[in-house]
Amino acid sequence: MHHAGAMASAAGALGGDDRGASAVEVRQLQEMVEALRIRLEDQEASGAAGVQAAVQRSTEQVAQLEALVQVLRAQLEQADVARQDQLADAERRFRDEREQLTATILALRAQLEAADDRR
Repeated sequence: MHHAGAMASAAGALGGDDRGASAVEVRQLQEMVEALRIRLEDQEASGAAGVQAAVQRSTEQVAQLEALVQVLRAQLEQADVARQDQLADAERRFRDEREQLTATILALRAQLEAADDRR
């Protein structure tokens, strides 16, 4: 029991020191809270900067893709025009050949009829 009483007296004697220690602890905790708040704000700012950089990269990629789409669209339109020109040329050659063959057939028919008339 003597030991417990000594501890109680020691605690009573330190009572004034406890308030000073508590004030120091409170101040330390406030400083720690402030340091953590600043660190959190820095991380948030760094995260926001990271997001902003990612958005900027995405915007640049979208612009590059839009430019690529325009180039590919122009190439596709040029290829379509070239295909239409080739088709028109093929149709024109077909008509010319048909006219020549028709003329040849008419000439051969006339020759046959003339040969038949001579007999």
